[in-house]
Amino acid sequence: MDTTTASNGLYNTFVNHSPNTALVGAKKIAMLRATIPYIQPSIPNYSTVFYYYKMASATALPAANVLKAVRLYPNDYIPPSGFSFYTLNKFFNTPQDLVDALNGAASAGGDSVTYNTLWVADDITFTYDAVLNQIYWEGSDPNSYYCSAGYNDPFVLASQASTAITTYNFDTTTSRQPFTSGYTLNLRTGFAMDGVNIPRQSGTALLSVKCANLGGKSFAGGVEIYADTYANLNYTGTIYLYANIVGNSGYGSVNKKNLLGVVPVNVPAGGVISYEGHSTPAYSLKVSSEIYDIHVEMRDEANMPFLLPDSANVNIELNVLYE
Repeated sequence: MDTTTASNGLYNTFVNHSPNTALVGAKKIAMLRATIPYIQPSIPNYSTVFYYYKMASATALPAANVLKAVRLYPNDYIPPSGFSFYTLNKFFNTPQDLVDALNGAASAGGDSVTYNTLWVADDITFTYDAVLNQIYWEGSDPNSYYCSAGYNDPFVLASQASTAITTYNFDTTTSRQPFTSGYTLNLRTGFAMDGVNIPRQSGTALLSVKCANLGGKSFAGGVEIYADTYANLNYTGTIYLYANIVGNSGYGSVNKKNLLGVVPVNVPAGGVISYEGHSTPAYSLKVSSEIYDIHVEMRDEANMPFLLPDSANVNIELNVLYE
């Protein structure tokens, strides 16, 4: 059962509650098997903003006032009556599907500058190169110069934490666009440079480390800016399981304690992950002396809640030793 989100239809924690049948005197516990439905969009809602810079000249440097963005609304977004200026995150079968959504979001009517103050309609376009299996984008203004912004760029981090991009909600209120610092749509489209270190293939052409694309420079509108790697349409590569019964025996992402196990995602979206541990289990040795409740929490590779609908049943099998 879900113990933290009572009525929203999603959960990432559950509990096995046995008030009359306690586990007493257990010395070791290990996770033997896990079955987890993999029902997720291709891209987490906290990674749905693509950031770039638009500058007035080839020598102008990236700055906060020239930071721009194309974004997708969360996949569960419901608009107010009559509002149509949005483009949804969803399940993308191919990079071309993602490119189609991004072009919709970048074009007139795909967003609203009222709620995305970094958006410029019809300013950039995305293309999927089926030969190289990579995404590239280009600016539309021949009198401006463009470059990608890195996921760890201080200007990007500051923008994520601000209210520069909001969602216009069903009840006509606004909320900040979902985000996790350091995770952007740039990463998911294959622009994996951080905006802090020198970009690859820069050499003497380097304009700024904040031009987080190959060459480290800006390009005039109409010039293709290619990704430095391939699109990543897999929501997460691993699911981290934490439990209250194992104490400090294991550490997961960002030194989070109580790690019970790590489940690799080895099925496509819509499948069921069936995990079986090693033949020699890695036992947790710091076990509670009396166990009445087993609380389990699921998190993704960004240490964010791995949310499932209430229709998805998770099964975990534990091995308990008393010796």
